[in-house]
Amino acid sequence: MNKKSIIAIVVIILAVAAVAVAVFALQDSSGSDGDGMKEVNATIYIDSLGAEESSTGFGNTIASLLASAFPNRDIKYSSNGSIASVDGVANTDKNTWAIFKWASPDGWEVLSSSANSKIKLPDGVSLALHYAEKTKNDQGKIVYTAPDIDVEYKVYFFLQFKEGYDANDIILNILTEQERKDGFWIEGTGEDVIECLSDAVYTYLLHGDYTDEEKKEILSYDERRESYGWLNKFLGWEDKRVSTSGGEYGTWTYWSQYTYDHDAKTLDDASEWNYNQLSIGQYDITEDHYFALILQTTTVETVNIPIPTTPADIPAGL
Repeated sequence: MNKKSIIAIVVIILAVAAVAVAVFALQDSSGSDGDGMKEVNATIYIDSLGAEESSTGFGNTIASLLASAFPNRDIKYSSNGSIASVDGVANTDKNTWAIFKWASPDGWEVLSSSANSKIKLPDGVSLALHYAEKTKNDQGKIVYTAPDIDVEYKVYFFLQFKEGYDANDIILNILTEQERKDGFWIEGTGEDVIECLSDAVYTYLLHGDYTDEEKKEILSYDERRESYGWLNKFLGWEDKRVSTSGGEYGTWTYWSQYTYDHDAKTLDDASEWNYNQLSIGQYDITEDHYFALILQTTTVETVNIPIPTTPADIPAGL
């Protein structure tokens, strides 16, 4: 066999192998979870003409979610996959049916997706099918009025004092030294994470009458969007720089904050805690449900300490 024949055979073999790999990749990506577009449970609201109804749906497309949540509703779709009408109420020049997703801290956001296209959503997401009014913003872009629907989620927080055992009088009256050292879980409800933290603190820690100033000692936070939920003061402590040395930004005593990875396979893996890159109020409540706040003295380089608990340790009935 001459050299040209050998080269031709090698080329054919490589081409066949490439096709086989491509076919395998296509088959592998067609799995239900391989593309991350898994079917999820969703609380879905229908809000139209002053009437509101809610139900639970299951699916990974708008059409499948709506069909499972409202099997008796007559929902029709246009050729491009948008919702054309609901129970005979059709889109007009002024109003249109739109799907909204709750995403804290900003609230209801339009979910732009064809009804039959797979979409990635967190399990337990809140959606709203709303007969929205179309308006134009200052830039001339069409915007849709959001539904006036309140949602609530439950979030869990682990709190621990690695510093400050000699806390101020308010905290000394609330928590024992051992409780502060060991740490503990609390739970709160609300429409965003910082609202849940506030609810948890007032529910589990504040018993009795407190002045506004005393409440600010317990919890005060930044309300600006770019730093929403930044803790100005929490449980009697605020950020304190103790040294300019020890790292790029110096050494600080402050409430270090961590989030349990919402993509974690289990709730009992301590390695799934991640140091927060945003202020706590900016995390999306539909995805992140477990946080740890540790009062400690640290640099940014040494902030990733072992968290002594996982969500699996949350007391039953909390």
